[in-house]
Amino acid sequence: MTAPSGPLRSIRVTALAAALGLSLAGPLAAAPPEPAQSGSTITPSVPHRPLALANGIRFDGPATAPVQGARNLFVVHCAGCHGFDGAGHPDQGVPDMRGPLGNFLHLPEGRGFLVQVPGANNAGLDDAQIAAVTTWLLSQFSPATTPPGWRPYTAEEVAQWRRQRPADVAARRAEIVSRLKERGISLY
Repeated sequence: MTAPSGPLRSIRVTALAAALGLSLAGPLAAAPPEPAQSGSTITPSVPHRPLALANGIRFDGPATAPVQGARNLFVVHCAGCHGFDGAGHPDQGVPDMRGPLGNFLHLPEGRGFLVQVPGANNAGLDDAQIAAVTTWLLSQFSPATTPPGWRPYTAEEVAQWRRQRPADVAARRAEIVSRLKERGISLY
């Protein structure tokens, strides 16, 4: 099958440009109109410009717009596993962020643990973004279990904790849960 030419191609280029939200004004519209083919009843809405549209599109730019805001970062980088409501999949090793998450803040090492877990470190977020998302998570999903007067995470704090990541995350979590239980704080 051959590619359409003449007015039919111009119509397809126009439709593609409209679908992509592109304007065909300026240099792309500067080509002279193509003469009508004999017997043609199609009138192009823009003149024929071979490859003009394709040459005007850059494919080396970012694939998505930058994400800003803790909630949006959570949706883009965390909700795929933890769900939009933070429920996670505990039966598959993805913790529930609702409720008892704030109890980790009752211990300094528990506070650090929340930003040392693989999910936080492998999400592609920088220290400031992890601080913002973790603070948002605690405020959104676990406000009843956070200690009174708890402070938001900072990028500097996250950087410090991330340099001290545990080799065995499950063992570290078990230690923290045990220490919390000794203080009468239960996660479940």
